[in-house]
Amino acid sequence: MTMTYLASREPSYLDEEVSMPVPDGSQLLRCVADSSEHSPLIAITSLADSAQNISVQCLGPTGARFRKSIQVLAGETLLTEACTARTVHGGDLEAGLSDAEGQKRDKAQSVGVALASDAAPGSFAAFGLVPHGSGEHRFFSGFTFDDPKMIMSATN
Repeated sequence: MTMTYLASREPSYLDEEVSMPVPDGSQLLRCVADSSEHSPLIAITSLADSAQNISVQCLGPTGARFRKSIQVLAGETLLTEACTARTVHGGDLEAGLSDAEGQKRDKAQSVGVALASDAAPGSFAAFGLVPHGSGEHRFFSGFTFDDPKMIMSATN
């Protein structure tokens, strides 16, 4: 997947190789987003034939947690901030960023994010962006989610 954000003075290019959801995976995706004063923005797409509830957890370096639950309709893609209550149904990237300036954190920090669905394994996909800068000087870094069940390691 390749995305380009052109609304800033300089374009941001993001190239990601996203792993595919699989039915023999789990109902959980995890990631770590890099340091920013803004909450990571997550695009979640439902691959299910019916609505599903997704639990979003944001874990900061001091152990502080934020949790919320969102409903994703069959085939829907939505944007949600990982560490705030804000979710945008049916919007584009600009709609998802329109209020991000007012939601700055006191200091930049990396966060861990976990998404868990009440639907079958492989029923949703997610991709994340971390906004940096402000106004015309905005740029993004991307992060991908991994299914812990699908990671090949000696400790699995």
